[in-house]
Amino acid sequence: MKESFKTFCEMNESVFRTSNSQLRDFINAGQEKRFDWAEQRRGRISNLEELEQYNKEMRKRFIKELGGFIETTEPLDAQITKISDKGTFTLESIIFKSRPHVYVTASLYLPKDLIDPAPAILFVCGHWQNGRMCEQYNQVCQTLVQAGMVVFSIDPTGQGERSNYYDLETDKYLLTRAVPDHDGCGVPAVATG
Repeated sequence: MKESFKTFCEMNESVFRTSNSQLRDFINAGQEKRFDWAEQRRGRISNLEELEQYNKEMRKRFIKELGGFIETTEPLDAQITKISDKGTFTLESIIFKSRPHVYVTASLYLPKDLIDPAPAILFVCGHWQNGRMCEQYNQVCQTLVQAGMVVFSIDPTGQGERSNYYDLETDKYLLTRAVPDHDGCGVPAVATG
């Protein structure tokens, strides 16, 4: 066996790790630390008062991590554009304004045997051109709604039915949807602070 090929065969898996697996491993390692911290923190709760304080801390932290709430008096002007009967649930297509002149397209999954109050999930898609209409995302939302949860799935900016760089005159996208589209918004925003 040639020396260079032997060296190649002896390389372990870490040599071939892609940037995707490195990022996944980095995120997982950080998440494991957070899980351990939370488990230890919850383990120190010994009474109802401490539990209520913990809940307040977690809510405050969660809102902070989201970037806080955006205060607006702008009405949502939500419109149901389509209702589909899916057997065990109803699927509503919705459009609403999240801010002045900013429209969001969404799907609302409602279980037919809904017991009020019911758990609700805001489902925000990852980087996919089809946004909330991606088959894999639909499968997740359908699994959740069939488990009795209300699911509100939105198209992130530049995905699905939302595009920031569409030219009505040429009927073409000026930037590819998904990552290039929202990077086209995000990079200038970061550059301006």
